[in-house]
Amino acid sequence: EAALLTAILLGLRTPALKPLTAAFNNTGTAHLIVPSGFKVTILGGLILAGTSWLHTKPGDQGTTLLPAQKRRYNRRRWFTSAAIISAIAIYTVLSGGGPAALRAGIMGALLVIAPRFGRTYNFYTALAACTFVLSIIDPFVLWDVGFLLSFLGTLGIVMLTPILQKVLKSIERLPFGHSIAEMSAVTIAAQVATLPIVAISFKQISFIAPIANILTVPLLGIIIFLGVLICVTGIFLAPLGMLCGWVAWPVLWYIDKIVTACSILPGAFINVSNANTGLAWCYYVLLCLVVGTIIYMWPSERKQNHAATPALLSRRTRFIVYLSAALVVILATGATALAAKSDGKTTISFLNVGPANQQPQGEAVLIQTPDNKIALIDGGMDATSLAQELDSRLLPWQRTIDVVISTTQKADHLAGLQDVITRFQVGEVVDAGMLHPSVRYALLRRTISERNLRYVEIRQGATIAVGSQVALQVFWPRSSLHKGVNEEVDNGLIVRLFTPGLRLLFLGASAMSKYALNGLLSDIAPDYLQAEIVQVVAEVGKVFPTELSDLLQEVKPSVIVITPAALSAKQRKDGTASVINPLPSALSRGATWQIEQTAQVGTIEFNCSNRGWSMNV
Repeated sequence: EAALLTAILLGLRTPALKPLTAAFNNTGTAHLIVPSGFKVTILGGLILAGTSWLHTKPGDQGTTLLPAQKRRYNRRRWFTSAAIISAIAIYTVLSGGGPAALRAGIMGALLVIAPRFGRTYNFYTALAACTFVLSIIDPFVLWDVGFLLSFLGTLGIVMLTPILQKVLKSIERLPFGHSIAEMSAVTIAAQVATLPIVAISFKQISFIAPIANILTVPLLGIIIFLGVLICVTGIFLAPLGMLCGWVAWPVLWYIDKIVTACSILPGAFINVSNANTGLAWCYYVLLCLVVGTIIYMWPSERKQNHAATPALLSRRTRFIVYLSAALVVILATGATALAAKSDGKTTISFLNVGPANQQPQGEAVLIQTPDNKIALIDGGMDATSLAQELDSRLLPWQRTIDVVISTTQKADHLAGLQDVITRFQVGEVVDAGMLHPSVRYALLRRTISERNLRYVEIRQGATIAVGSQVALQVFWPRSSLHKGVNEEVDNGLIVRLFTPGLRLLFLGASAMSKYALNGLLSDIAPDYLQAEIVQVVAEVGKVFPTELSDLLQEVKPSVIVITPAALSAKQRKDGTASVINPLPSALSRGATWQIEQTAQVGTIEFNCSNRGWSMNV
């Protein structure tokens, strides 16, 4: 939802939004996540409303102003205009400064400036002037897909919407018919105007666009207002910004679900592969002839004067309704949070993490307790995928992780933790230390120190408490770290999670260490080794030591979870899968247990309580 808000507000697409991008394209709602003139208009309206006190006073209406009052009044209006133009300029820069953003920004600025010089704003003149300026700066802008979609979409909305509204006039007799007809007309107008560009550039045509836009576009103004409010309040008072986030989250969740649901409907869109420039020119020539004929036959479409519809509710009543709705949303969101906390189960999630457009790689385990404590074991090698997994499992305002545990200092375990300890409030960071720190590990330790986080270096025999019902018993390493060429795995943390109804042994990367496995067999009594679930990290092309098979016979697990190690550069280049196939003999020999791989089935989740445990794949 945070990535979606960033895209809607600024038109910036973060990696976290990538899974949704195709859905927005398929449903014809991609304009929601790109810079647009509508967003510039909303932003200008917010600034105008916030500065209206500078030039509007109750006593001014119907009163003849003295020359000095007129000058003061005009200065205030110029100040308001300057504030709006500055906001538009800042928005244009923050949204990337692309051709579409510049088009919206320039036209928005012209709309503000024209009245100050006593001129009437003309849409066609502004659009032509904007295009001329941009083409002078960059002649190739006329071939930019983003600019063409923005230009033609805007032109189509202005020219075709009145015609389509007349065609859809019968719908206006239905409840909310006027809004439905207007939204449908705007959507169809934009789609008709940009159809060839979309077909040639994206090889698809959306049929679900009118419905998807009717269900989402009315909320765009609310989202932009809440996004600006979150940014402003978050700077000065973080708790207030978080409260605004509570209001925004359900709306963003709704847009996410609606767009996703519409994109998977049968016949929502079709793929086209034979569209070409010649067909596009023929289409636009025919469209111009049709529109010209309609305007000639319906002269009223050249200029329409719509009578203002009186507001159903007074300004004060609308304010009370909006405030009440916000309070209801906050209470409902809080109730959802309380319901999520009270299920009475411990949840252990083996997260499916890895760099974008690559095979799953790395280990990250999220532990959530019944008393709402959070622990994270390792972070994988990619901060973006880890953030996506965490955000989908934690409540939007949940920014605290009680315990962060690093089992080994390998990059595929450690990289994601750097982002976690920066973004979250962390209670304590736990690891086994390192004899010869790597650059990545040194950076992590420096960040821990700079943020004044509690750091604990633990050894065999220690216990890490996570709330009142979960304990992590440290089985490895010994008090003195082992020196050797494989220090990262020889000295890795091996812990056993103990909670009512479940025991889980985290061997991690140390499952590849003969030294650690032999030490575990000699130091820990067999009764303490037993667990229902065992987790290991497997590397493609490497064989587990035979000691792992001996250890598993002592542990007697029901399920073994395999998380993938990082692939080598050559393996990534060759497109090697991170799924272990065939299974190593150390895992399959005489096996009575079930084996699951996150690289194969995705995130694996275990839920447990006093009544037992269950696995969700």
